[in-house]
Amino acid sequence: IINGGEIIDIYPRVRNDGAEAYEVVSLITGFLVALAGESLRLWGVRHAGGATRTTGQVGAGAVLITHGPFAYVRNPLYLGNFILSLGLCLMAKT
Repeated sequence: IINGGEIIDIYPRVRNDGAEAYEVVSLITGFLVALAGESLRLWGVRHAGGATRTTGQVGAGAVLITHGPFAYVRNPLYLGNFILSLGLCLMAKT
């Protein structure tokens, strides 16, 4: 930010080597969010089993999964992918 010809640093610096605090916080937060997304995906795959495969039976004989994470979210695999991607974006600071 420029204030009357003077440049003001708005990012806090906590170390002498020039690394900003927000980089470390962003990296850790992003990792934890990505881990939560992957955990949701693994939980969903564990409960769905082979029903997540696209080569199986479709239509009248298909079974609707309503237990585990599917009891709360219609598709926890997609939600897990979204949360995982969000965590990666946080890690990359985008």
